[in-house]
Amino acid sequence: MEIAGERRRCSFALVSKVRNYGGDFEIARSVTLLHDQFEVILFEGATATRYVKYFAGMALNRLAGMGGVTVLRADRMKISPVDDRRAFVQIDGELGGKLPAEIRIVPNALYAAGAPEYGG
Repeated sequence: MEIAGERRRCSFALVSKVRNYGGDFEIARSVTLLHDQFEVILFEGATATRYVKYFAGMALNRLAGMGGVTVLRADRMKISPVDDRRAFVQIDGELGGKLPAEIRIVPNALYAAGAPEYGG
């Protein structure tokens, strides 16, 4: 992942403008729809044990500062797979495509995809 010209490795990234993820889990704790930046949470490591630890940190509201977790703010980022591996992008629980991808804030814009009654 490239954020502000700096490359970072992660096994899972959450890019959000809302506090909750997957229902009631507050992961992006300091972001609102009104901010002009995303909150980006990067998780390192790919073992099940690591993600059990992350889940516990999330449940206890202690993700920030946890080893292997980085919390950033950004208005754009580029995401590329490692070693040409196939990796997918999820947008609000739906398949959004595959990597590489660029995610960015477009000020004063709203785009609604998948709404055929509105031309989507």
